[in-house]
Amino acid sequence: ASSLCELCADQHAATHRCLECEEAMCPKMAAAHMRSKGTRHHTVQTLAEIAANPLLAPASVLCRDHGKHLEFFDQQCQRPICHSCTVLEHQGHQCCTLDTAVQTAVEKAKALQAAAQEHMAQLSQAEQQVRGVLTELTGHYETTAENVQQAFEQCRVALAQREQDVLAELDGKHK
Repeated sequence: ASSLCELCADQHAATHRCLECEEAMCPKMAAAHMRSKGTRHHTVQTLAEIAANPLLAPASVLCRDHGKHLEFFDQQCQRPICHSCTVLEHQGHQCCTLDTAVQTAVEKAKALQAAAQEHMAQLSQAEQQVRGVLTELTGHYETTAENVQQAFEQCRVALAQREQDVLAELDGKHK
């Protein structure tokens, strides 16, 4: 089933498709579309090129309520909407173009990424400080344990010496 040109009234067979407008067109309308000031930056492919590589044609994103292209983003409802939605269900809501919403989201994502990197740098610095304190505490523990062992060893030596002295004195009195 061949499609007809959606732009001319002459019912010519469509041979091309604009990937942005998603409209089928005859060779004459395709040439005019590529020359027109408002659409010359659009990508127009032959139907044969699109059939050979379906990835050339992006999937259409249509409003589930009105079947029209999603062009706007309702900032209050946080969802993409079509032109009919802006007039009907979302009248009075703060809306912007999808491009603006994407740009805003990208800027927010970059800001969040920068903040996360700053927090990661701060966490890394704090981690290094904690490791330094831990190393210092380990050193203090080892020094303290060594001091306790030396003190108890001195007590044992002094106690052993005192034991010898008391036993010697006792022997001297007993004999």
